[in-house]
Amino acid sequence: MSYVTDTDLAATGPSQGAAMVGFAQALDGAVSRTVSDKAREIKSFEDWGARPDDPLQSKSDLLAAITAAWESALENGHDLYHPGGVYDIGAAHFPWRAAGAAQLLDCKNITIWGNGPRSVFKTSSGEFGWDVFQLHSLKNIHFRNLAITAELTAEGDVDGANAISVTGGYDNVTLLDIWCYDLPSRVRFVDTGDEHLDGGAALSVQSEGSGREMGSLTARVFAKGCAIGFGFSADPVPLLAKKPAIKVDLVAEDCWQAIQYNGAPPTVPAVPATNPPTRVSVQLPAGVHVGIMVRAQAINCQTDVALGRAYGVAVDCQVITTKTADARRRDPNGRIWWGARQAVQALWCTYAKNSQLRVTGNKGECDYKAQIGGADDNGSGTPTEQCDIFLDLGGTQIGATGAPVAPEQAIREVVVGGASVTACTLSVTPATGTVPPGFLDAARGNFVLQGGRLSSIKLMGADPMATLAEVKAQDGGVAVRQIASSVPGQPVLVVLNDANVRVAALRNDGAMMTEAIVPADVGEEVAGAVPFYDNSNTLVGYALLHKAATR
Repeated sequence: MSYVTDTDLAATGPSQGAAMVGFAQALDGAVSRTVSDKAREIKSFEDWGARPDDPLQSKSDLLAAITAAWESALENGHDLYHPGGVYDIGAAHFPWRAAGAAQLLDCKNITIWGNGPRSVFKTSSGEFGWDVFQLHSLKNIHFRNLAITAELTAEGDVDGANAISVTGGYDNVTLLDIWCYDLPSRVRFVDTGDEHLDGGAALSVQSEGSGREMGSLTARVFAKGCAIGFGFSADPVPLLAKKPAIKVDLVAEDCWQAIQYNGAPPTVPAVPATNPPTRVSVQLPAGVHVGIMVRAQAINCQTDVALGRAYGVAVDCQVITTKTADARRRDPNGRIWWGARQAVQALWCTYAKNSQLRVTGNKGECDYKAQIGGADDNGSGTPTEQCDIFLDLGGTQIGATGAPVAPEQAIREVVVGGASVTACTLSVTPATGTVPPGFLDAARGNFVLQGGRLSSIKLMGADPMATLAEVKAQDGGVAVRQIASSVPGQPVLVVLNDANVRVAALRNDGAMMTEAIVPADVGEEVAGAVPFYDNSNTLVGYALLHKAATR
């Protein structure tokens, strides 16, 4: 929304100006109110002296004015408006956060809103990155129609900066039409010597260590030039006691990862307690789910969907590519996002459970269309299991020399401690490539559909390049085609009973195999005979065809 000034009203002319009157009481002595009058009732940050793009106002004074506006909103329940321009508060978080409270801070359904991408909230620092909105332990708060960015000039082992970090629990939080761009990230080293990419997320939800409520969060976010579009990090065991309900609509462009779910191995404190404290691994119960639903468009991202220990999530991502693989490995400043993680891929999934994943589109030049398999949980492998995965991805895999890679390498199996993919349904279109042989191991219990969704369903065997059978629509019905063998005696369609024992079948030559053999007396002239085979595929005899019959 833009303010309407008296000058604007005058410029419209008498008739248009009269039409802009907000309301007029019909009674004598009533006072007419214009749009301009009503605009002055809006609680703008400027009412507390926060002036966008003012070089004469120090960053500390700007933060003080914004904090005063925030405290007034909390006390009085009014909304706050950013009129446009840039609010850069330097090395600090914006004040909408709680600290030290045992419960979530009730923000009384305050809405902080702006004038679209022109209303910018920003942090800047030369030493460590500062998350712009660090929404810590808040509920009943809403953000609309604004932009967020950050600046960090420090290099080396320092924190990056996120646009929005949701920490310490949350409930009834909405973030609609939020533009996030150019968020700085840095590669950091933790105490063990392992490295990670810190900061750079448009929206990050973190559940670790929070004993507070985790409820509903709805977001519609545009992320450009960010390390991560939407990221969720979870400590899975305490998360089971919460009821998160997260729904995200995301457009991520020129990002390292459009969607990221990063779960820790499931552990609990040792009993009895030890000093120093230690944790032991536990098995999560069957059917565990986390209420996260993400719908995304990923444009020229290095990785579109990255899942590590994701429990019960639903992801639908459309992949769009116009840049080379090398260009997608680099941030907006031309630097490699992360030297240790340079694979260009649509899906990276190491341990997902009870999840629905749909990734479609064109990945262009890539290292893989997808990498799917297990994760290492304290020395033992944990497989991706009980998931529905659908892949329809164009593009060309390229090797180290830039030469195309065979289509059977489009999907890479990730085997960790013998764990890969178990009890999953995988649907893979011809454009994507072929599934790894390990996915077809009968002991793993996967159901693999490889082929076009509308023309036919092809059922594969141990050899991923060989089709055993095909189910398709033909002549107004359903046709089953056996492809593996032309031998007349090869069964085409088999019927099993409740004990998984074959009781009937149709052979390649159309003859029937059945347990139901009934003796009969024959007395009339016959025209022919039909052979029947028992359940062991042994010829039993012939059914005679009579020219005439009586009952």
